[in-house]
Amino acid sequence: MNRLLKNLVATLALVTACATITTSVMAMDVYLFRGLAGVPFSVGLDDLEDKLKSHGIRAETHPHTAWQQIYAKIKKRGVREVAFVGHSMGALSAISLTQKLNGSRIRVAYLGLIDIPGSGKSVPKNASWAEAYVSSQPGFSLLKVNPRHKNLVVNTRVPKTVHVTIDDSDRVHDAIISAVWLAEASIGRTPKTVSAFAATRKSRNNNLGLLAASSIKRN
Repeated sequence: MNRLLKNLVATLALVTACATITTSVMAMDVYLFRGLAGVPFSVGLDDLEDKLKSHGIRAETHPHTAWQQIYAKIKKRGVREVAFVGHSMGALSAISLTQKLNGSRIRVAYLGLIDIPGSGKSVPKNASWAEAYVSSQPGFSLLKVNPRHKNLVVNTRVPKTVHVTIDDSDRVHDAIISAVWLAEASIGRTPKTVSAFAATRKSRNNNLGLLAASSIKRN
């Protein structure tokens, strides 16, 4: 009986520890937005969602038209920080949602924008870090920077991809997963640590075979 009791106590302690770790890991929610055509296109985001979840990160994928509903959900949940990922029109939705959250107490820690349609888009000032992943196919834009905004803006080219394959890229997936971890770890960083943060990001891209089209750091 004593041994059984000890085993029960040990099991309960382990469950509590795991719950604590999971809560800590899931501090930041990630919302992903598909492109205009939705399924069967942009399904790479569904794979990315599964990968994020396997890392203990709360993530969910939606059509690009759902961003206003997600805004209401985020406000209702009362989260303190979020990350958004979007492919094609979903990238525009992620930008719109970030702009709508401007002035709130919700921190947009990371924007992962995959093949943004049209001309260069400016990064909303309330996005701490924004990164554009651009395929080899013409017609998709890099991010512009506003010198008055204090955020990190990165444009990254992904070789040997086109618009309908870039969302499936393991290199892009790995980059976004590591970015979410880095973004969450960067809370309250000082200008000195921003440099180390950017250096880590550069090393990550080199290891993943991604090419920096431009990297603009603001302290």
